Amino acid sequence: MFNVIKFVKREKDGYLIPLNNVNDRIKSILGISMSSVERLKREMREQEREMLEKQNELIQLQKKLDQEKQDKEDAAIRATLRLRNPRTRSSSSSSSSSSSSSVTAAFNSTLTTFMPVAKSSQKRGHSGRPPIILTENQKENVRTSKVVVPLDSPFYMAARARYFSKIDELRNNGTVVFWHDETWCNQNEEKTFVWTDRDTGAGRLRQSSGKGSRLVISALMGNSGFHRSSIDIFKTTEENRMDSSHFLAWIDRTASLLRKEFGKYTKIVFVIDNAPWHNRLTNDTMPPKRSWRKEYIVQWLNDHNINVPVKAVKAELLEIAMKNLPEKRYEIDETAKKYNVDILR
Repeated sequence: MFNVIKFVKREKDGYLIPLNNVNDRIKSILGISMSSVERLKREMREQEREMLEKQNELIQLQKKLDQEKQDKEDAAIRATLRLRNPRTRSSSSSSSSSSSSSVTAAFNSTLTTFMPVAKSSQKRGHSGRPPIILTENQKENVRTSKVVVPLDSPFYMAARARYFSKIDELRNNGTVVFWHDETWCNQNEEKTFVWTDRDTGAGRLRQSSGKGSRLVISALMGNSGFHRSSIDIFKTTEENRMDSSHFLAWIDRTASLLRKEFGKYTKIVFVIDNAPWHNRLTNDTMPPKRSWRKEYIVQWLNDHNINVPVKAVKAELLEIAMKNLPEKRYEIDETAKKYNVDILR
């Protein structure tokens, strides 16, 4: 560094060595021999070549990943097309090796075929409304006042295709499938408007104040109807419906009951929705929250054997945690596994 400063000072009144004489200038600036200059230049060229090769490798890897992602999306689109239009299954199987552009064209044509159209009114004396036809920009999303609801994005189409494929597999291998759902009713529910008794003709306004206490109903339905012995009905307040702890206890009781009923070797599957109390993660797979204090995030990282930088701030720790999240495991899935019962969402 001192040699560089001295060289620059000597040249303040003019160039001592011509600018086009690169090697001599480097030799004078660094105070090294000419052979050292040549060696440094060779090392620099080798480093540049290695960096260029690494860049090319990364570009090729990214192209490969993009192609694999595109192939998966095309396969999901073809599977959904077969589910929507079974008549085209033979033709689609014969042209499975076609390019992604043909898949996209078929997908767009299917969107046109299955474009949502509002049904005309069937009421007597009513002329009905004209059909609602969505434009190209409206096909992808239906906008409400608060949220954007995706209709036919490849992600949801692939998820539906995987779900129906799994259901077909379960039905074909003799699995006992139960569908679960929940509902509730309030004690004082009745019509707000004037109503009349069918026999006497007497009528009145709504007289109850508030909805009253609430009954929550949780039940399973199979091929033979409701599974009556597992129906759960309990009383709660108007604000509450179901919670994770109650549902977890119900899953434990019901899975044990069905295992005793169907025997040890029968495969049983519960099909449930994605209600929040159905998807509570186990403690070891639950990710850290932004509201946590820094020391709690550090403790989470240590518990999961993740290196913690000494001078990292809270945002950096959260970023590290989100990049190293463990595979999700749900409490109800783990509870059902004790009785060899699977959960399908």
